[in-house]
Amino acid sequence: MRTAALRAVGGFDPERIAGEEPELCLRLRERGGVIRRIDAPMTVHDAAMFRFGQWWRRAMRAGYVEAEGVAQLGRRYPRHRALWSSLFWAVLLPVGCWLAAGVLLASDRVGAGVVLLLLPFAGYALAWTRIRRHAQRRWSAADAGLYATACLAAKWPAVQGAFVYWWRRVTRRPRRLIEYKVAGG
Repeated sequence: MRTAALRAVGGFDPERIAGEEPELCLRLRERGGVIRRIDAPMTVHDAAMFRFGQWWRRAMRAGYVEAEGVAQLGRRYPRHRALWSSLFWAVLLPVGCWLAAGVLLASDRVGAGVVLLLLPFAGYALAWTRIRRHAQRRWSAADAGLYATACLAAKWPAVQGAFVYWWRRVTRRPRRLIEYKVAGG
């Protein structure tokens, strides 16, 4: 990164708890900068996660950062679609279908009600298949399946993180780092 370009946009935003780089790159691009990547590993990221709770908190932090980015930048935020995807898969699809199913079941339209009860699961299966198929271009079938599972499962903690962001914003509570690593692994 060129120092002059970094200074011209004011550097990284110190208020962000994570996701600083996409936001910085957006500001660089808006000032006419070009972001280039070289075709070689540039860093190794040691997530140091050994427990499910650590994975959950990391996914929750991602949702927090996505909500913050959308709140500040709207559709300009590079990962705005990730937030809407999480909200759709974890909240809108299941809650909408299950509420509609409840209405149909209460009005003795059992067949349609059962279809709506099962519809989210069919959607998850289709999404999982699509993600896995795409991931198999890079990884083995087993790894692609694990990746697809993690991608879909991460929707729920991401929504939790988004709600934490909005709650803190509405109640004017300070931002706090959502930590997922612990000393000693």
